Amino acid sequence: MHSTLISISKLDADGYKVLIGNNRLTISSPSGKFLGSIERFNNIYATRWHGHCASLADTAFSAEKLSLSDIHRRLGHVNYGYLRKMIRDGKLVGMALDETRSEEEECVPCVLAKIRRTPIPHQRQSELATAFGDRFHMDIWGPAKVRASGHGLYALTIVDDATRWLQMSVMQRKSDSFARYVAWQTFLKTNFGITIKQLQSDNDGAFLSSEFKSYLESMGTEQRLTVHDTPQQNGVAERTHGTIFNAIRANMNNSALPTWLWGECLGYVTFIYNRTPNAALNYRSPYEARFGQIPDLSDIYQFGQPCVVRLETAPKLGDRGTMCRWLGPDEKSNGHRIYHPTQHKISIERNIVMLKPQTPDVQEEKECVDIGPDSENVENLQQQTNLPSVPDERVPTPEPTTRPKRNRKLTRRAKGLELMDEDPDDQPAEEEAN
Repeated sequence: MHSTLISISKLDADGYKVLIGNNRLTISSPSGKFLGSIERFNNIYATRWHGHCASLADTAFSAEKLSLSDIHRRLGHVNYGYLRKMIRDGKLVGMALDETRSEEEECVPCVLAKIRRTPIPHQRQSELATAFGDRFHMDIWGPAKVRASGHGLYALTIVDDATRWLQMSVMQRKSDSFARYVAWQTFLKTNFGITIKQLQSDNDGAFLSSEFKSYLESMGTEQRLTVHDTPQQNGVAERTHGTIFNAIRANMNNSALPTWLWGECLGYVTFIYNRTPNAALNYRSPYEARFGQIPDLSDIYQFGQPCVVRLETAPKLGDRGTMCRWLGPDEKSNGHRIYHPTQHKISIERNIVMLKPQTPDVQEEKECVDIGPDSENVENLQQQTNLPSVPDERVPTPEPTTRPKRNRKLTRRAKGLELMDEDPDDQPAEEEAN
């Protein structure tokens, strides 16, 4: 057994503090920080080791003193908090902290390697707008895999911040959003005398065109944009997308209608959204927040509910009505939007009789067909929707009867080349004489 003696007088001269009691000698630094303790053995306080295993007290005086930043780099850029805990618990064997250089220096390699996204608050930080038209949130959804009626692939979302009133429309291209926004602003200006004060959107190219910016400047509308890769800053429009299209999927599954009718379902869901409670409005509906009265929902039915539509040109002994599907109210008239399954068309009707809703127990998976109602590929659409096909009353054109061509060959004559038929009966008379 080997041991190392420690001079108490030397420690006292260097400013270290020594406390003896309970058969143990405790040593602290001049600043009062605990360095280690030594047990009494054979009436001697000595550090001991067996072979190459040195005690903590012995290594505390023999280890190299380093700054906290040097220890941080030597240990592979470990977190400063972990290093301080190792030093405090006496688990940093072989290294010693220089008390005069114990501050945490900024480590640029760690900043470059460990930078994270700035946390975004879960609750809204800005105040709600106080009046309808003060602030609108706008975004574009799409493209869809299936074209809607009118060949639409995108949906433009405009949400009022004060009343949560939702305005959505189907578009063929993203660039159509400018014309739709101008039409909405013109409608508000003409009917309510409202000019949009602030427009919040993301950095989509459709909102950054010079034409769009010039129009907003001419109207005195402030344009606010989100930071790239931060859709949370446009959370009102983004969350509305989730709510609306979840409802669209549910209604399309329940109705089992063709997928290209998602644009009609968008109008139906938007109509319902504006007339149902919203948590941001203390569970008032956007309609109530905007117009100050509770909406009437007496004429609302299930999307795709069967109905009978009156035929104005019915035959004398034929049915006066035809089976159709209800798609929703028409906001431009007092009629209903109706889908005719056998003709694959949509019309506005007034004379209808609603039938009992049908709720299928099992929904068959339908393959999405990227065609619209006016496409030529009606046969694929009928196979997708399992609807009866429209009989083709066109008279088939008879195939033309043509005389088969005869094979001819070239025969060399004394006077030149001459075309000759293979049929010997058709050969010239002078050849028979030969």
